[in-house]
Amino acid sequence: MQTDELYELTDELLNSNQRVRLKVGGYSMFPMLREGDEIIVSKCNINEIMPGDVVVFKRNTKWIAHRLLKKTTGNNSTILITKGDSCKLNDEPFNENNLCGKVVLFYRKGKEKKINPSLNNIAVKYSKIFTLCCYHMVWFVSRLKKIFH
Repeated sequence: MQTDELYELTDELLNSNQRVRLKVGGYSMFPMLREGDEIIVSKCNINEIMPGDVVVFKRNTKWIAHRLLKKTTGNNSTILITKGDSCKLNDEPFNENNLCGKVVLFYRKGKEKKINPSLNNIAVKYSKIFTLCCYHMVWFVSRLKKIFH
């Protein structure tokens, strides 16, 4: 099955109010989400998400899970601004039509992990400091992997 077919099937499942389990690739949401973690995504509408939530959205041929920083309304649509916790820059703003869902929980090494809303709010409030710390942690972890693998 091709990637675009998988995305289409995942979209259909979400639109029929099914939760979807997806594997995380990369470290853009480190330390909250790590490569290999599995996220549970639930369909939501624009009024059900708030800054601090981790949302999944479509960007070109990829689906991305990043933290919502801000929602703004203009020209009869809502624009969302997101950023990976360990990324230096915000993502390019996107329209609510590209919103796929919200991460409601995740699994790490088979163990269920709940998402703590109060930590989400802290991550948004102290975004720049948090990003700086995460960026350096990702760098450090990547160097350790090169040494020990």
